[in-house]
Amino acid sequence: MRNTLWLTALAASNYLFGFLIIPYWTRVLTPGAFALVSVGLVIAAYLQMISDFGFAISGTGAIAALARDGADLSMEYSATMWAKLCLSVLSTLVFCSVVLLVPQLATDRLVLTLFCVSGALAGLTPDFAYRGIERMAAIAIRMAIIKAFSFGASVVLVRSDADAALIPVFTIIANGACVLWMVLDLRRLGFQWRASRLVIIGRTIRTATMFFWSRVAANLYTTTNTFVLGLFLGTGSIQVARYSAADKVGAALSSLTSPLSDSLYPRMMHAPSLRTIQRVLVASVPPLTVACVVVGLIADSICAWLFGPDYGPAGTYLRLLLAIVVVKYVGLITGFPALSPIGLSRIVNLSVIIGGITQVVQIVTLIVIGHLTVVGVCVASLVTQTVVTGIKVVALIRHRHRYAEVQPDAPSDVEDMS
Repeated sequence: MRNTLWLTALAASNYLFGFLIIPYWTRVLTPGAFALVSVGLVIAAYLQMISDFGFAISGTGAIAALARDGADLSMEYSATMWAKLCLSVLSTLVFCSVVLLVPQLATDRLVLTLFCVSGALAGLTPDFAYRGIERMAAIAIRMAIIKAFSFGASVVLVRSDADAALIPVFTIIANGACVLWMVLDLRRLGFQWRASRLVIIGRTIRTATMFFWSRVAANLYTTTNTFVLGLFLGTGSIQVARYSAADKVGAALSSLTSPLSDSLYPRMMHAPSLRTIQRVLVASVPPLTVACVVVGLIADSICAWLFGPDYGPAGTYLRLLLAIVVVKYVGLITGFPALSPIGLSRIVNLSVIIGGITQVVQIVTLIVIGHLTVVGVCVASLVTQTVVTGIKVVALIRHRHRYAEVQPDAPSDVEDMS
C-alpha cells in the first residue's frame, strides 16, 4: 500500500504538471503548432519505449528475485543500464535520420529531432531498480521535481508558435537531470554501474525482447493513433489536435490507475496470491467505472473548459477513450501482476501482440475503404483493448489452479475464483 501511494503521488504529479500544461499550450499555440507538438511527443514516446525496451518488466522481475535471495544486484543493474544506453544511442540515430529524410516531417525537423533526444533520455531512467527493491518513494519524489521544472519553464517561456522548440529542450534538461540524479542515488544504495561483457548485455536484451514486442504492439493501439492520424489528416489538422487533447484526458485518468498495477507486480512476485488480485479488482473497478461515466456525461464541457472553445467537439472522442480506460485497467491487473507469478507472462505478451495485429487490420481496413476518421480509430482501439483484456482474463480463469501450486498453503484462493 505504501508503494502504491507513492506511485499514485507520482501519477498525480504527472497529471498536475504533464497534463495541465496542455490547456496552456492549446491557448498560446495555434492548433497547427499544438498538433506538431503532439506528434513530437508521440515520437519521444517511441524513443522512450525503445530505450526502455522491456526492462520495466524483465529488469524489475530480475532485481526483485535477486533482492529476495540476498544476491549482489550490481551485475544485473549494470547489464540493464548498458543495454538501455546502447539502445538509446542506436534508436536516436535511426529516428533522427527518419525525421531528416521523410518529406512530411522535413519542415519541422529541428523540433522533432529535439523530441527524439528527449525521449531517448527518458528511457534511460533506472526506475526498474527502484521498483525491484520496492522503493517507489525515490521515483515519485525525483520525477515530481523534474516535472515541476519542465512545467514552470514552459509556462514562463513558451508564449507563441515561435517558442515550440523550447518544449523538447526543457524536457531534455529535465530527463537528463533525472537520470543522473537516480544513478547517483542508486550508487548510494549499493547499485554500482560497472563495465559489463557484451555477452551479458546481449543476454539481458534477449530476456527483455518479448516484453519489448509486447510494448510495440500496445503502442499500435495507443500512442501510434496520433501519429497515424497526423500522417493521413495532416500534422496541422484541427481533428488531430482535438483527438490529442481528448487523449490527454483519457491518458491522465489511465495514469492514475497504473500505480496499483505497478506496485502490485513486484509484490505478487514476492508473495503470489489470487485473493489479492480479486480484492483489488472488486475494490477498484466499480469506482473507476462510475468516475468515467460521470466524466463522459460532461465530456464536451470539460474539453471546452480545459482546452478552449475550439476543442469542445473533442468530447465525442473522449467518451470512447473513457471506455478504453476501464477495459485497459482490468487488463493491467489481470496481466503481469496476475499471470507472471504463475509462469504465464508469455500469455500477456502474446495477448498484446494479438491486439497489435487486430489494430493494424482495423486501421488498414479503414484506410482502404476511405473512412479513416478519429471516431473510427477510437472504436478500433476499444475493440482491440477488449480483445487484449479478454485473453488475459480467460487465461487467469483457466489457469487459476496454478496459484495452489505456488502457494500450497492457501487453497481457498482457487475456491474463491471458481
